[in-house]
Amino acid sequence: MSFKSQLLILAQKLSKGGISCELIEFDECILKLEWHTELLDKNDSLLYEQEEDDILSLMNPMITMHAWIRDSPSFEVPQFFFQPYANGSDPLTKMEQIFELLEGSSQNLAYDALAIGDCPGTVGIAWYIHPCRTRDYFEMLQIDKEDPKYLSLWLLYIHQVLSPLTQPIIKAVDDAEKS
Repeated sequence: MSFKSQLLILAQKLSKGGISCELIEFDECILKLEWHTELLDKNDSLLYEQEEDDILSLMNPMITMHAWIRDSPSFEVPQFFFQPYANGSDPLTKMEQIFELLEGSSQNLAYDALAIGDCPGTVGIAWYIHPCRTRDYFEMLQIDKEDPKYLSLWLLYIHQVLSPLTQPIIKAVDDAEKS
């Protein structure tokens, strides 16, 4: 099954779960996603942070996520680019801001996996999970690109790195696969 076909199937699953999806084609196929997530603290109450010098102040705990999925030509694995926005329009561009949003276990993985750079789905920059870390994950799983659960399993890795920001996409895929 081609990567484009897998993206189309994934887009159907995500759309059913309320994730906005658009397949865009530049020189390659890219699935553009958008969703909103409400951050909760460890006591399941809304997360509000006090403003500090360079750390994010969440006046509104709603984070808007823009993401792009493509096939990395050099590493031959899916690649996940993302840009979170606080308060509807403030892009989070500092590593400290991203780490503040992640669960403790995700922070360790994110430290080794996250980078910021040119996003092939936009004319700007975005955060991304480096494809060499994704390749390591697939080597550990020993899963073939033709496996129908290839992208679903890959999303579990993305969720390990970016939890709780990616919870809505995990829920959408889980719900679609149960029905």
